[in-house]
Parts: sequence; structure tokens; C-alpha cells
Amino acid sequence: MQNLVYLNMQRNQLKAIDAQDWRFIDSLTNCTSLEMLSLYHNNFGGVLPKSFWNLSIELRDITLGLNNISGSIPFELGRYTNLINFGMEGNLLSGFLPESIGKLKSLQVVSLDQNNLRGIIPDSLGNLTILTNLWLAFNQLTGSIPSSFKNLQNLNDLDLRHNNLTGLIPKELFFVSSLSNTLLLSYNSLTGSLPLEVGHLVNIMSLDFSHNKLNGEIPTSLGSCQLLHELYMGANFFYGPIPISLSNMKSLEMLDLSHNN
Repeated sequence: MQNLVYLNMQRNQLKAIDAQDWRFIDSLTNCTSLEMLSLYHNNFGGVLPKSFWNLSIELRDITLGLNNISGSIPFELGRYTNLINFGMEGNLLSGFLPESIGKLKSLQVVSLDQNNLRGIIPDSLGNLTILTNLWLAFNQLTGSIPSSFKNLQNLNDLDLRHNNLTGLIPKELFFVSSLSNTLLLSYNSLTGSLPLEVGHLVNIMSLDFSHNKLNGEIPTSLGSCQLLHELYMGANFFYGPIPISLSNMKSLEMLDLSHNN
């Protein structure tokens, strides 16, 4: 089927364990018009065959989430320059997130949460200027949050929870005015104070800085986030008073400042 464009096998009980089971991917290399491939929510396991990274360069949507796929994401990911959606969440992926992901300038959604990815978050992610959703939570990522994220001026959601990130929260992150849904940084080892620039996120609905090593006073500028529904800052080392400016947040439904000073 060389003219095949759309292949959706999601939400079944399809299984693959070894190279023999994955041979169907080899045949898909002949489908040079393929734009969408979804194997989401099946029982696929083992390592993706090398042929998977040699499919049609027309691919716009790769959806492999909620399987048991292991192995790493190779540098060859960078050849899929038309990719809009890349989802491999809820698998057993390990290794590093390749720098070549920065070549995928059409990407809008990256969903790689709930894996075993390690190493640093590549600076090249800042090249994905039309990205709207970046989900990297529940991995083993280390290092700091790249300041290059300031270039992601279409980002609505950023989820980096439950990793091993360290260092300061870059103030450049708070100049991403498009952040309107979530900024989730909990359960890391981030240090330093919460930058005053957090007040620039006037459209954000949920902020989670809990379970880090943040210190200093709670910035009064948080009161500018008047659309905020949820603010979680518990289990840090914040000290001083609770700013009266928080009373400006008329939409607030959840406020957690527990386990601080």
C-alpha cells in the first residue's frame, strides 16, 4: 500500500516482543506517503526496530504512548522534519533525549512523560518555536532548565515534574507569555528564590513549585497572576510573610504553602 497516508491501530491488544514481531514496521518503509502512525495503548514491547527511524519523511503524527517499548530515542529522530505530534509517553524508554529533536521545527506537541529518560534537557528544544505542549514529567532528567525555553513563545503547557532537575529556575521562563494552562516543576531539586518575573504569567491557570529546595520570600508579584486557579508551593524553604497581594487572585481555588518557614 504505497499510497497509505493514515494508519491507526490504537487501543487494541496488539503485541510485539522481539524483532520478529516488529517486522511489520520494515514493510512500512515502502509507504512513502505515510503521514500518521498510531500504535497508542497496545501491548507493544521491546526495542523499536531500526527501520522505524527510516519511515516516510512525510510523517506528521507519531503516537506510541501507553505501551512497554524500551530502548532509546536515536539521533535519527531528527529526519522527521514534518512532525507535528510526537508521543511516546508511558513506556520504558531510557537513554538521552537527542539534541536532534531541535531540528523538528514543525513540532507542536511532545509527550515523553512516564519513561526512564535521563541526562540533560537539550538546549535545542528552544528551537521549537511553535511548540504548544511539552510533557517530560516522571523521568530521570538531570541538570538545569534550559534558558533557551524563552524562545517557546507559543507554549501553553510545560510539565517537568518528578525529575532530578537542579539549579535556579531561569527568569527567562516567565517571559513566555503564552503559558496559559500549566507550569509544573514539582518534585525536583531546584534551588534559589522564585524570580519576581513570575508575575508576568498573567494568563497562567496552574503553578506548581512544590517539593523543591526553593527559598527566599514569596514574591509579591504573584498577585498579578489573576487567572490562577491552583498555586502549589509546599515543601520548600520559603520564609517571611504571606504577601497580601495574593488576595488579588480572585480565581484561586487551591493554595498550598505547607511545609515552609
